[in-house]
Amino acid sequence: MTTAIAFQRKGKIIVAQIYSRYMEPLGNKRYLEVFFCKDKSGSRYRVLKNEIIAQSKIDKPRDKKKARCKGCLRN
Repeated sequence: MTTAIAFQRKGKIIVAQIYSRYMEPLGNKRYLEVFFCKDKSGSRYRVLKNEIIAQSKIDKPRDKKKARCKGCLRN
């Protein structure tokens, strides 16, 4: 399962898949959550948590196995 996010850059909304997440220290025991993402064209982005417009999880379809008949079991 992968996660995709939508965020805005230069007036355009970009949808990208997250490939890494990092917690950057701010001081005083506070942290900033940062996502590293990659869109379909291959461009990479560093996105702060507060810049995210939408977030969703994507399920990859499983490969279906062919049903075996009783005659197929004989070799």
